Amino acid sequence: MFCTLPPEGPGQRHPQEPAAATGWYSRGSSGRAARDPGHCAQRGYAAKRARVAGPLQGIGCSATLNPLEDIAAFLVGCEEDGRSRPCTIVNAGMRKDPDVQVMAPLRDFLEASNTALWSSAYELLLEEISGHTTTLIFTNSRYKAECTALRLDELPNRSARIRAHHGSMSRETGFEAEDEPKAGKLDALVATAALELGIDIGSVDLVYQLDSPKSVSTGLQRIGRAGHLLDATSKGRVLIFERDELLEAAAICRAMTAGQVDALGIPHGCLDVLAQQITGAVAARDWQADELLALIRRPCAYTGLSQDQFDAVLEMLSGDHPFQMARGPRAQVLWDRASGRLSATRSTKHVSSMNIGTIPETAEYEVAIASSNKRIGTVQSEFVDNCLRHRDVFVIGSSSWRVVGVRRNRLLLEGAPGAMPTVPWWLGPVGSRTVEAGRRVGILRREMAARLDDPHLCECLQDEYYLCPDGATATADHVRQQRAAAGVIPDHETLLVETWGPCPPRSRLWEKWWMATWRKCYFCWFGRAASRPYGYPTASRIRCGWWRPICGASTMMRLGLGAAVRDYRSCCHGLRMVSSPASILPVPLS
Repeated sequence: MFCTLPPEGPGQRHPQEPAAATGWYSRGSSGRAARDPGHCAQRGYAAKRARVAGPLQGIGCSATLNPLEDIAAFLVGCEEDGRSRPCTIVNAGMRKDPDVQVMAPLRDFLEASNTALWSSAYELLLEEISGHTTTLIFTNSRYKAECTALRLDELPNRSARIRAHHGSMSRETGFEAEDEPKAGKLDALVATAALELGIDIGSVDLVYQLDSPKSVSTGLQRIGRAGHLLDATSKGRVLIFERDELLEAAAICRAMTAGQVDALGIPHGCLDVLAQQITGAVAARDWQADELLALIRRPCAYTGLSQDQFDAVLEMLSGDHPFQMARGPRAQVLWDRASGRLSATRSTKHVSSMNIGTIPETAEYEVAIASSNKRIGTVQSEFVDNCLRHRDVFVIGSSSWRVVGVRRNRLLLEGAPGAMPTVPWWLGPVGSRTVEAGRRVGILRREMAARLDDPHLCECLQDEYYLCPDGATATADHVRQQRAAAGVIPDHETLLVETWGPCPPRSRLWEKWWMATWRKCYFCWFGRAASRPYGYPTASRIRCGWWRPICGASTMMRLGLGAAVRDYRSCCHGLRMVSSPASILPVPLS
């Protein structure tokens, strides 16, 4: 997608307002700026604060965003009267058909152990790496990237050169990992989302995705790194380790080949981002409240911002909001209500520069070599405090390091080649299946339910959903077993509620334990975005007066009940409950 903005007219940037604070990246003096619309949730308003000495033209480029009209409107913003600014959309369309396939390390997921699954996966990966020049392996976490690279390196009779790459490595270490494939020094690079953004690592002829990518756009971005030429074919494989994820990966791969990209959800009216941008604007110069509100309403994300919402944010920033605490936060904006003037306090510039963005901070230790003080990367503070001791060895960047000391928030290391290392872990958000991907999974399950007795079902799954023979057989067996056990197959229009527990109590001594071990499982295919809003009120009603903890998952909600089924009826009215243990109840989704 390409969007060109008409000039906003000549203007002068305030000498105290830094150009870098606006969120635009410009080269030369041509007045052109480029940015990625997928990473501009924070920059929708910041772009309007940019004042340059000449006409400003914006260009947005992306291959995995949808719908283009909404993204273009977000990029260009609105006029002062609220009308959308004109722009030109050039849709090049999908030019290449990717070569994708969903792989299963073993046919029998139910009987095979986790060790057997991963051992077969490592053997498969080494075989694929040896058959290609450069292989890029994507994982969904930094821990799995380090662990996969380490386990592949430990296999006997290994001749491939493999290294890990992720966002917790230092800049210099990351550059080294990116340059080695271009120089022919690496056969495979195990990476996370840090390499989705088009970083040049040379020619890649195969991409492997471990576990489901969770969305069509993510799968296209990652598999598109292979064959990155107009006349080349992007070859990608998705390696799955759970039977439920086989359905998800198959639905996503079919959507990828059809060019059905997930819709991007653009946030509107985010008041936390608004507070940051108001602070940054006032840190640069003084404003009139009405003038600043008119500027804020020009981005499409804030066109519906009301005067009351704007005043509430100003009250919070000026310290007039009645916080429920002994001492409220320090004011960052001076608001003269009589004249409507907004000015900065002594700490506004410092706070604005130190608190940019909406990504939550995490406590991490810097990792550095003790002899040279060279920075290697960062590790989670909980991992250092709870899992590491003096002289322990762990791996980061596919190299083993021994702990020799700690200095404040810096971990001092020395090289430990040949030692058996521990794999560090990092805290971070867990990827969730998108709503569109969940709906496609439901459609796939409904299609399979209608053809379970068809002897050619596995062949159809291989041809239409790009499953390997073992994966197609495992998927068909999984759905058949669910129909045999539950009598119904949940899909995007049917919610399956399962109830199970132990036998009834034989005496009063067992009654408390019996009541605490009942379980409910809601099979919902729309990911965490749908599971959490549905699970929180349900869990809140169930938790009233009960002591049993309640937990939820991204692909299905599991509720641990601390009472008998008769008490559950009053909490979830509208669902017909069956009091027998191991009862199954299909519920249509309205």
